[in-house]
Amino acid sequence: MAKVLFHSLSLNFRGVTNSIVDYCIHNRDVLGNESAIVYNPKFKIEPDLETSSKKSVVAYLKRFFPVYEYETEDELNRISEKFDLVYSQVSGNKTPPYITSTKSAIHAVFQYKEPYGDRYAYISKWLSDHMSNGEIPYVPLIVDMPRNPEKEAQMRAEMRKNLGIGKNDFVVGRIGGYMTFDIPFVLPRHIMTLSLYLQILKNSQYILILFM
Repeated sequence: MAKVLFHSLSLNFRGVTNSIVDYCIHNRDVLGNESAIVYNPKFKIEPDLETSSKKSVVAYLKRFFPVYEYETEDELNRISEKFDLVYSQVSGNKTPPYITSTKSAIHAVFQYKEPYGDRYAYISKWLSDHMSNGEIPYVPLIVDMPRNPEKEAQMRAEMRKNLGIGKNDFVVGRIGGYMTFDIPFVLPRHIMTLSLYLQILKNSQYILILFM
């Protein structure tokens, strides 16, 4: 059984934390390995305070996995030396902290080509093709399909009821941080798409709800 430490700069409600937790669960439940998490409680990017760690998220994760804290690269490496591998999901450019006390796997999220660590991979085939002509491997993020469709449908119905959303209301959701909807050419296209939905739905019983 391998001991794998999953490294995140912070633990919050954002995508990196969620995908790392998916890997923790499947590393333990599917591969039969030991999973643990390490993060820097001091990390944040101003003014995007969403990137800082949330105490509620940390407390929740401690119910299922050992969770370690570090503030310096030396502290991170002292923790890492107890494990066979450290997995880090990062931007992809070569930036500290660096793992030197054990093997490391770097999972690149953005458009960088700066391989480092013992293994370096992108999060999608498109990114691998776009940045390396497919030379650098990719490991897709995990998508869990409902294991019990009936229970899933019941949970969705209960959520709609709790949020005051009608059974037949049409819901459009957005995934992403509050400060990240900032790509200039994307916004007009979303507005156009939503306008089309409104035209289609204006004479129907459906209601368009946009979560931002």
